[in-house]
Amino acid sequence: VRIDALRDVPLEAAMVAAQWHAAHFGGSAARVLDQTLGRTADRFDPDLSQVLRIHGCVIGMMLAHRTGDEARAEGTVIDPAFRHGWAHVLLKLHCFRNGLRLGVAQSVFYTFDQHGDTRQFARKMGATVRALAVLGRPIGAKASAL
Repeated sequence: VRIDALRDVPLEAAMVAAQWHAAHFGGSAARVLDQTLGRTADRFDPDLSQVLRIHGCVIGMMLAHRTGDEARAEGTVIDPAFRHGWAHVLLKLHCFRNGLRLGVAQSVFYTFDQHGDTRQFARKMGATVRALAVLGRPIGAKASAL
């Protein structure tokens, strides 16, 4: 099992990460690949973004942007065969620890009703809710806790 920064993975792994991101969150895989390879102004941070592999095969990834001391996870995808278990926890824990090592003071991410494991993980990490939304419309901000 390996978790590597996006900058350190082979092109094939970056391509898989881009395809998964586009398939799960929308958009063009070619555009996401350009972001992944740093070809756009809104590129994914090559040090914060992480790819989880087993024997060279991608089984998970988290792509993130950074603004100052804040990291924003734009998408986390785990291979269905490994969801809701160790891979998800290991990848997120590694990403948060890596962020701290790189000077990130705040990590921001989005979750949906069907992602109870993400909310549970966030609670255990001491996270708070910044805002709630229904169908993409903000309905509240700065809630006190998850």
